[in-house]
Amino acid sequence: MSPQAPDDQPIESSLTAALVDERSSTDDSVEVEWVARRANHVSKTIKGILLALAAALGLELASDAGAAALALAGTVVAVVFGNVYGDAMQDEIRSARRMDIRRLGPVIRHSAAIVLGAAPAFVLFTLAWLEVIATETAIDVALWSGIGLLFVLGYFSGRVIGDEKSAALKHGFLLAVIGVGVLALKSLH
Repeated sequence: MSPQAPDDQPIESSLTAALVDERSSTDDSVEVEWVARRANHVSKTIKGILLALAAALGLELASDAGAAALALAGTVVAVVFGNVYGDAMQDEIRSARRMDIRRLGPVIRHSAAIVLGAAPAFVLFTLAWLEVIATETAIDVALWSGIGLLFVLGYFSGRVIGDEKSAALKHGFLLAVIGVGVLALKSLH
């Protein structure tokens, strides 16, 4: 959890609101405003997508869609719990006091974005396990949609920080390359 702003709103939310207010006057892009308002969740969503990409490659190597779906779900649950616990501990250390249970909700919501990033791959693996779609199709769609989502998140993140479209495209391309790098590393085993 983040340090708190004077109005008991997380500092990141205050900064994001200020960024949205500033961007609203110069850039009327609804997509950019949407990403700016959710900036706290973007990093967690990227984690979920990267987890899903690694799981998709694991499915390609193992060819058991049910096992891949369960492994992905278990990994995501473990990462979410780790993030919630870590963020709560971080808040306690920063404030030098126990975390109030009422402030745990935002911590959970912040970490739950990991689930959003991994959800499309989980659905695809489950459909393959139920034999609604072919396993190869689930793998291909999960891999390429994950890389595409990374590109989109990178692009809009670049736009939010004020990059021109060409620089934001480079930002998106870099994040997509990171996704491809995860696949390359995972395929080495």
